[in-house]
Amino acid sequence: MKLRAAALALCGLLGCSEQPSAEAALVTVNGQPISELEVELQLHAGAHSPNSDSKGAVAEAMTLQELAAQRARKEGLRVSPEAKKEIDRMEALLANARRRALAAAWFSKETAAAATVTPEEARGYVASHQKELGQSFHLAMVMRRSKTDIETVAQSVHDAATFEAFVKNEFSQAQGTPWDLGFLEWSQMPPQWRPVIAGLKAGDVSPIIQGDHERYWLVELIETRPSSAVQADALEAMATQLLIAEKSAGARERLEKQLTTGATIVSAAPKAEAKTDQK
Repeated sequence: MKLRAAALALCGLLGCSEQPSAEAALVTVNGQPISELEVELQLHAGAHSPNSDSKGAVAEAMTLQELAAQRARKEGLRVSPEAKKEIDRMEALLANARRRALAAAWFSKETAAAATVTPEEARGYVASHQKELGQSFHLAMVMRRSKTDIETVAQSVHDAATFEAFVKNEFSQAQGTPWDLGFLEWSQMPPQWRPVIAGLKAGDVSPIIQGDHERYWLVELIETRPSSAVQADALEAMATQLLIAEKSAGARERLEKQLTTGATIVSAAPKAEAKTDQK
């Protein structure tokens, strides 16, 4: 059963149906198909060499197992609690794999439709960001996972007088300078940073920048210098990729809100963990 669930999990990732058709089956036992993938997984899980003779032997063994399983179902037999727990785990893996694959396919389709960039848009982006595209930015940053925490950091930076004084105290036990990002190109920054960094002067600290996945930043612009990584004839291609990424991120956010709007979502209360007496 475990190997059968694993086979179906792989099949789900490829978008095929849960049960192989009779035509696709390597063996059919009283109408129940056993796919070649199931046999191959069983083959490679055991001490068999991958040749036709060993595959036939594995298929024969699985046929007998299927016949016995059919008898067990007919007689109302149940698997052991340990086996049931393992089957449930494998079926959960299958459900998760199918969910991820289908969600990725849908998001990919929807964001691709929303992230089309025309040559005119790319040229317009270059014209609007010619200065930034031609610079490298020496940045330092602090990130927190809640708005309350980053607001506390912002107040601490203000109290410390300089960003550098705060981070040196904050990371006093760290090796090196983990807050210092070095020089980044315009294209290397998170999209949420770009419009903020564009308005800073050397030595300025940004207001709180909110990103995805519950990330909040304070960023200091230490200095800028001309970029040697960007060629003038590559600016339009770079702008196209930046716009695609920005449009995709925006589309993803809108799609997530669209999905939850009007949906009926009921969360079960978490089960209490079993406690064991400590002797």
